[in-house]
Amino acid sequence: SAFAIAQHIATFGAQDWEHFEIDGEHYLAVASCRFGSSVDSASVIYHWNGTSFTEFQRIQTNAAQDWKHFAIDGKHYLAVANLGDGSESQVESTIHRWNGTFFAEFQRIQTNPARDWEHFDIDGEHFLAVATGPVFGTSTEMESQIYRWEGTSFAQFQRIPTGQSAAVAWEHFEIDGMHYMALAIHDFRGGPSTHRQDFAMIYAWEGTFLAEVGSIPAQVASSDVSAWKHVEVNDMHYLAAAEPYRTMSGFERLWSIDARMYRWT
Repeated sequence: SAFAIAQHIATFGAQDWEHFEIDGEHYLAVASCRFGSSVDSASVIYHWNGTSFTEFQRIQTNAAQDWKHFAIDGKHYLAVANLGDGSESQVESTIHRWNGTFFAEFQRIQTNPARDWEHFDIDGEHFLAVATGPVFGTSTEMESQIYRWEGTSFAQFQRIPTGQSAAVAWEHFEIDGMHYMALAIHDFRGGPSTHRQDFAMIYAWEGTFLAEVGSIPAQVASSDVSAWKHVEVNDMHYLAAAEPYRTMSGFERLWSIDARMYRWT
């Protein structure tokens, strides 16, 4: 058995796919980061018609990086992370809610340039974490945000500072009933001398907030991670690192890299 091409879908600067199901119907949303030279483009939701995915709805986005689907009290939401053109310190990311027929804009959230959303719930409370940064050409101190559902909308709950490095992805996971979040750090400022020593920060839920409890150090000074994935196999917990490249001397990039997995001990 093997995978064979089943369908071609025309996309523009695709960054992410998100699959979700509503009332037995299947959908795919693509995050589009640009259309030609413009970052203002439509990201498209596709609907499965029984034999293929067909265009269902277009949503205006601004260099979209990520879609996240989640449900609260039986209602379905899609959050899009908008990066903007990299020069703005504030970019609006949006949350859309299913109204029975299509997704309607529900809430706008002022974020730093956004790269990833992660939804998680703890003891019946719903949270959205956004990974943000950087603002190119500046030395702006960055911070990612945690938002909490307040019954009718999301409100700012906690700030997570990352210095002048960009947060690019969150990953939520549970171990022995404890909730954890891994935050991938990526440094866009230049060569190895500017890179931070950690490329993941680990946070644990302490009952009322997320507290920093550790980090995963970079194996070499030029390492960066674009995403983490939690994997549980035979009651053992792992974090897999997606490392796109390493920045070498002279700003050359090494693309052939051994991916690393870390085990919880």
